[in-house]
Amino acid sequence: MNRFLMTAALAVTVAAAAMADLGPRPKGPILKSIPVQNVLKFANEFPNHTFWAVTVGQDGTNVVTLKADSAKPLPLTMVKTISAVVYAVPNDVAKTFATPKEFVQAAAAGKLPAGVIASPTFVKAEQVQNNDRRTAIDRVVVVAGGIKAGVTFAEEDPVKRDPEPEPLADARPAPRLFAVGLAAALAVMFGGLWAVRRK
Repeated sequence: MNRFLMTAALAVTVAAAAMADLGPRPKGPILKSIPVQNVLKFANEFPNHTFWAVTVGQDGTNVVTLKADSAKPLPLTMVKTISAVVYAVPNDVAKTFATPKEFVQAAAAGKLPAGVIASPTFVKAEQVQNNDRRTAIDRVVVVAGGIKAGVTFAEEDPVKRDPEPEPLADARPAPRLFAVGLAAALAVMFGGLWAVRRK
């Protein structure tokens, strides 16, 4: 009987060590990075505005002139770009800058003239929960208005375009259940060996 108790104690010790190897459960959601597909849609023509996209990336800060075309969406390709902001600049204001680079300097200094409207910040990738089924985020921003009404940048509701993430099931066994099962299995095994040796 003493041998059986010793065997059971050994089983519990091994189970405790196995539970310790499992380590603590991670706290908070597990995140992953997925690319963002940024698209601009022009709701109407903008003959009185110039659109400059100020980009920040591997090659520093740059500015690109965008063509406003209501006939087709404009994808914002971000190969070397990490983030970008699109500015709607009235033509009269745009003429006050010798080059688009001067506009970038004014924007960086926070000295944009009145009438200039900035879009939300476009990013190359976003952090999402690991159970998110999307392989990319489809982000669409609609540009509307004009001189009289004022230019607006409005992001379309992403829920209407992207599937809902599935609930994340914890595939790891509960440490306590794992330990109890292991202890029981070891107790049966060693108990059987003890019984055989006793005979």
